[in-house]
Amino acid sequence: GKSPRNVTVLSSDAIVAFPYKVVLSNQRGQGWWTGPVHPNGTKVKDNNPGCPKGCLFDLDQDPGEHIDLSEQLPLVKQGLLQELKAIMATAYQTSSTPGYNKCTTVSAYAAAHRNFVGPLCTKG
Repeated sequence: GKSPRNVTVLSSDAIVAFPYKVVLSNQRGQGWWTGPVHPNGTKVKDNNPGCPKGCLFDLDQDPGEHIDLSEQLPLVKQGLLQELKAIMATAYQTSSTPGYNKCTTVSAYAAAHRNFVGPLCTKG
């Protein structure tokens, strides 16, 4: 069946509403492209400057996230950024969200909550 979820928040810096994905900042040093057979034969191409103003990708047409569509589709990008901002204001946090620095592991959280996983960080 079809998922009832329209939007998936990946982090405080990324949101997906398929086929589109908005990514902000430099992804904490993870904004790089791998070679075609990485890690078995090619090296990581650490040539991605990140997305300091945000990047918009079409995951269906560009699954490698190489083509920023921000200029071609500014309203799509703006809508996703507004959605991310609204979600971040109410319901989402990461260990890099200011104040949310008391974190646990997935396995520890699941053990304490009958194998359900929820927020891993709380205000410390």
